[in-house]
Amino acid sequence: MKNETKTVKEIKQEFERLIEKNKFGSAFSNIKKLLSDDEDRGEIVSLTAQWKATEKDNRKNNISRDDYRREINLVRDSFIQFVNELEADDLDLREHEKETIQEEILVVCKEERKVIMEKFFSTYYFKNIEYLTFEEGISNIAGCDLVILDMNYFTLGRGAPYPQEEYAILEETLQQSKSTNAHFLYFGSSHIPDELTKRFADIAYFSNSVFSLYARIKEMLEFRKYYQD
Repeated sequence: MKNETKTVKEIKQEFERLIEKNKFGSAFSNIKKLLSDDEDRGEIVSLTAQWKATEKDNRKNNISRDDYRREINLVRDSFIQFVNELEADDLDLREHEKETIQEEILVVCKEERKVIMEKFFSTYYFKNIEYLTFEEGISNIAGCDLVILDMNYFTLGRGAPYPQEEYAILEETLQQSKSTNAHFLYFGSSHIPDELTKRFADIAYFSNSVFSLYARIKEMLEFRKYYQD
């Protein structure tokens, strides 16, 4: 297939992933924004209408479970075929670029947590994401815009001291971030110790849940973009 660039492949993979997870609404609305041809957009509008009609019949018990699954699979198969036939010329890649994050982001985490953290950072959206594990050592993070440290694998009880090993990793990552002019995002349910918060208040931010993680990333990157030091 001509013009099968890395970007086009990633776009196709993302929409196939959405459909596999039964996220039809997101898949249809998102791909329609990327299509450059009215005829292609019309095909997605038709598939959307077919999907909505099937879901409505299912909610009102106007269709058997077997017929429902059959109709949904028809919509799924038609959409996957549509996506597979797309080429670069069919897409407005400028619209895709508006949704992506181009800044250099480094995720620092335990080796066993890497596969979990990768789920948060789809390469469809995060174009320059790298990973460094504790086991590899916290060093040489120059060139990053944002360092994200994953400490979301433990919770401290009231008054409990911060674990010594994790404290050393946290302090070293903060120092490395500051020395290389990167900003730092702490991801964990237990707060950064007060003494480190005070020492690194000019670069460090905090996210204590998966729901706030993306918002904090966006806020920090916008700060880097607009703030003149």
